[in-house]
Amino acid sequence: MRALPVRSPRPVALACALGVLLAASWAHAGLSHEFGETYGGSADDVPPEIEDVDVVERLGDELPLDLSFHDEDGEEVGLRELFEVGMPVILTFNYSNCPQLCGVQIGGLVDALREMSLRPGQQFRIITLSLDPEETPEVAAESKEHYLSRLDDGDEIAAGWSFLTGSPSSIEALAEAAGIEYNYDPDINEYFHAPVLVHASPSGTVSSYQYGVRYEPEDVSEAVTTAALGDTRESAQQFILSCFAMGPREGHAMTAFQIMRIGGIGFVVLAGGFATMYAIRQSRKPRAEHLQS
Repeated sequence: MRALPVRSPRPVALACALGVLLAASWAHAGLSHEFGETYGGSADDVPPEIEDVDVVERLGDELPLDLSFHDEDGEEVGLRELFEVGMPVILTFNYSNCPQLCGVQIGGLVDALREMSLRPGQQFRIITLSLDPEETPEVAAESKEHYLSRLDDGDEIAAGWSFLTGSPSSIEALAEAAGIEYNYDPDINEYFHAPVLVHASPSGTVSSYQYGVRYEPEDVSEAVTTAALGDTRESAQQFILSCFAMGPREGHAMTAFQIMRIGGIGFVVLAGGFATMYAIRQSRKPRAEHLQS
């Protein structure tokens, strides 16, 4: 009886990839449908506040280090000062009054830090820039205290994590250089943006991006190490989640958690289905080959 050939797992990977793509399509379709109904338009209508929200990866581009902001203590600080310590930087764009994913995203980063051996202030820095030019250093300080309190060594890493506020022009300039495209809705006083970690090298060049609200500690560590070496790394998957809420005046909210749930269910169903079909087909092939031998 001849030996059975080793089967390549490539079809399973392709099936999973297809599942991801279809799940993302379903999530986007659900988002468009909900927003279309909410705004009184067609199911394909997406409001302009969400339409332009995106991340344009600018790998290898230099950040404008000549910009100035205010830290959580109210002191003016040049961006270059935060890079001159020679450490890679994790840059996040959030704001304290964000009603949805901002808190979840920073919380996800905190969870990753809790399990990492690399520490802010020792091997890398973190900069959280508020997208809201009206946010005060006092509010930023409260946010910083809240998140650091969730870490056993929060007091020790405080100097390695800066919560910055700034003028509209400075915020927009840094966001644009990092590829963060966001919008503001004055009617509900909220900023629509995508939760993403931007990793930058010690010299201030964009190294890589991490998307979503949950981060594996080893992935963050690897991204920090890549940035420390001055290298760039393309994202394997660009999954954008918008941080938004329609507000009570609309009587309905399509949150990013619903999008995640739709996409997650679609992925599990499709990937599981394809994997099952592939396994069944593969289990039949050896029997057929044995009979033919």
